[in-house]
Amino acid sequence: MDSARYPHEALVWLAGAGGRSVLVLGDHLLAEALTAIGHHAVVVPRGSDIVGEPRSVDAVIAVGALPKDLDTVARLLRPGGRLSLLLPERDHRIPWARKLDAAIGAPRPETPAAPLVGAGAFGFVDEVEFGCWEPVNRNDLLELLPTLPHLVDLDDADRDVRIAAALALYDDYGRGADGMQLPWRHRVFTATVVDQPWLPPRSETLLSDRQGSDSQSSDSAVRQPSAGDPSDETQPLDLTPTGQPTPTGRQAGAESGAGADQRRDPAAPGISVDPSDTGMILIDFR
Repeated sequence: MDSARYPHEALVWLAGAGGRSVLVLGDHLLAEALTAIGHHAVVVPRGSDIVGEPRSVDAVIAVGALPKDLDTVARLLRPGGRLSLLLPERDHRIPWARKLDAAIGAPRPETPAAPLVGAGAFGFVDEVEFGCWEPVNRNDLLELLPTLPHLVDLDDADRDVRIAAALALYDDYGRGADGMQLPWRHRVFTATVVDQPWLPPRSETLLSDRQGSDSQSSDSAVRQPSAGDPSDETQPLDLTPTGQPTPTGRQAGAESGAGADQRRDPAAPGISVDPSDTGMILIDFR
């Protein structure tokens, strides 16, 4: 089943072909469309707290704006899970869509995904765009407008003024019950969660535990984990949906430029060190 507002290819991009656990922030129509193609989609009402068990969902889709607490979203996602920001916008190449947005004061943010780009809990951000046409008449428009993200948070008086202006614009076109085609331009920004995002190196943790203890000797050595040590939790990984770990963009870019005779410092991914370095650090606690 296809959705007039959300084309099938957009739904598949957001959550896959089916069978995924999806959390939708603020859009019940999107959740219904995802459910129709086989996903288990749950809606979190706009402005509500995001709660759930750690690593319990495959995808989180925010409509209109990113949630403020991206760390909480990262904890909810399973390894390889994705957070998407969906911006349903009217296509301004069509004059009546441009006039409609002017009537309701719809914003056009230039960098809506900036918080996601700078979030350490997520990898690189991909951007795609989908277009479609939705048939609307006056009643459809009256139902649609109060649900638009930028109108939801307005006070009742301001919202009513903008909706009245939009309906007046529709009436001026004289289409009546026949309706018009509303052009949608969906911008989607997507990033994959980093399973262990930039935890402090084990050497720093051990050093912190040892300081302040009178029972320790004045000279101590703290082991640095080797690059192949499975106990090292400092390496950020981008886990694919099939469960196979692959380097994130940060790691891949760093590893592609160095010679094969150099190894990586496990406490500082992307930095080459002398191969003769033993990895041993002597600490003087005096």
